[in-house]
Amino acid sequence: MIPSSAGSEEARKWRQDYEENGYLVVENALDLETVGQLREAMDRNERGFTDDTLPASLRRNIATERSRTRHQRTGQVESDAISNVMELPLFDPVFKNLIIHPRVLDILETLFATPEFTFHNYKCICKMPGNQAPFAWHRDLPYLQHTSPDLITCMLCLDDMTVENGATVVCPGTHRIPHDDVKPGDTDMDESEVPNPRVA
Repeated sequence: MIPSSAGSEEARKWRQDYEENGYLVVENALDLETVGQLREAMDRNERGFTDDTLPASLRRNIATERSRTRHQRTGQVESDAISNVMELPLFDPVFKNLIIHPRVLDILETLFATPEFTFHNYKCICKMPGNQAPFAWHRDLPYLQHTSPDLITCMLCLDDMTVENGATVVCPGTHRIPHDDVKPGDTDMDESEVPNPRVA
């Protein structure tokens, strides 16, 4: 039994796609009003960072392309465009409320097959116009340093995500790689190490 308030056929398809491919795309998971509020909050954060008006307690949760690429084999860049924003609920209540958004919880409860799971991390990945720093191929599991593969990364797009503007690319089926075969170095993988097929 799947504990979800989503329609049973819809929920069954979510679970089937996720188990088969290792990822799932749910279009229109958020209503337009919520998306608008999230965009406005991110715009405020960006202006505060650019104008240097954010308090230090918030500013330390923002990484630029320059700071992020210091730790990647893709090569360091000199761009101070925002790359990551960590601990989003500290920035605006709208981010805190998103954690309990009914539609998002429906999807996660369906995929976990239980309403009992732990919330771990909450960040925003920004791919600004003209950005210089690619995100390296990686697996989330060793990056997060968990001892169990029972994890789900939930991405919510505030803008259209296309090949042209930097869509995430996934390798279907790689979720079946045995947990013991995932190496610490998989946090930053060379192109030659990444299997096919790949789906944007």
